[in-house]
Amino acid sequence: MPDIIGFVYCGHSPSELARSILQYSIVYQVPVVAIPFSNLIDHFHGKPLIAEYWNDQCIAFRESSLPSILDSEYNSFSEKALHQNDAGFLDWLKSKNAQLLRQFSCKKEAIPQLLLPTELYPYAIPTWNVSTYPELLRYLSCIKDAILKPCSGRKGKGVSKLFRQNDGSIILKDKNGKRILNEAVFSEYLSSVQEQNLGNMFLVQPCLDFTLDEDHAVDFRLLRHRGSSGQWEEVATYARIGASSLVSNVSQGGFIADAKETLQTISGDHAETLYEEIMTIGDKLPRVIQNCGKETVFCLGLDIAIDRKTMQPFILEANTYPGTKFHARQLAEKRVQYYKYILTKAKSN
Repeated sequence: MPDIIGFVYCGHSPSELARSILQYSIVYQVPVVAIPFSNLIDHFHGKPLIAEYWNDQCIAFRESSLPSILDSEYNSFSEKALHQNDAGFLDWLKSKNAQLLRQFSCKKEAIPQLLLPTELYPYAIPTWNVSTYPELLRYLSCIKDAILKPCSGRKGKGVSKLFRQNDGSIILKDKNGKRILNEAVFSEYLSSVQEQNLGNMFLVQPCLDFTLDEDHAVDFRLLRHRGSSGQWEEVATYARIGASSLVSNVSQGGFIADAKETLQTISGDHAETLYEEIMTIGDKLPRVIQNCGKETVFCLGLDIAIDRKTMQPFILEANTYPGTKFHARQLAEKRVQYYKYILTKAKSN
């Protein structure tokens, strides 16, 4: 039966989110320890596993106090990463009847199919996997312009736009500029994505106009987290305005802005109606995704964009490890509340 939460972090020290989780664990009386990933490795080199409990001082916990639920802030700590870094640790966890609590990953290309039987389907964007140049040409024959992004993209890396010229040629536009797309350019582009560990294929989507103006992409990030009752709650809703027309990610030079004010700029009199519409998506979409991942879905960063021509919202992504730069403390409080829900539920079973 779980009786303590272990928060595993990478790097030399806990992030702001990890530190805030440890602080809120005291407020809500939830037993939480922070474990450096390097110490997990040390355990299998003949050294005792030490977990640090941050409460103005550090206390060492030996094997008898190992956490029975492990959670992670980033996707880099997952079952796959455990196998890559130290396969023995996962086997050891299982031998202790421990649980590995990790976020369910909702793949971008799966969202349209996931939404098909729901009332949210009109907000889905058709998305296809592409790994070869002939495949890409086949999909481009059905749509004029497209967005090309890595299947394992993160922080807006590797995103490009494809435009069809009047003579039938296709222009690829990315952060390095424009070039005519051909098989050699496609292979070079795919190789660069693979070198950055962004996956072995691309995702293709119809290119809609999601720009604030000619030079800035814009979308809306809806941070949602399950709380002490296990139900989804709002953490934050804000606009992300990109430094270019390609991506809106803050990590690529963008910034955040008030959602309502940005909608007013985009749509004028339609702003209030659009805000209510995206908030409805923020209320319903997490529960649709939860139906797939059950208790392993507890934190989502939903990206919603507005097509400027039709004023129709579209669901771009459902991030299971959203950035915490601006709302670390708010997310941490909800995370600890959810920990308490998990522990209470486990003890009642």
